[in-house]
Amino acid sequence: MWNKALSLFGGFMVIIYILIGLLLLSAPDFIQGFNDTYRIIFGSALILYGIFRGYQTYKKFRESDDENEEDNE
Repeated sequence: MWNKALSLFGGFMVIIYILIGLLLLSAPDFIQGFNDTYRIIFGSALILYGIFRGYQTYKKFRESDDENEEDNE
């Protein structure tokens, strides 16, 4: 049960990371006084981190799903 809840929370956080990264890249006035170069680097890093965390969450979810299937057999 906790694994599923943590996977859902992880998926939610993946969406947040990617959305904030996209917002930083597409809205220059999102953070006032933030240098354009840093904004692009930070936004890109958030998107890449979100993709990485999404992969990790998916992998962990699939592993726990496989373990549950083995327990049911």
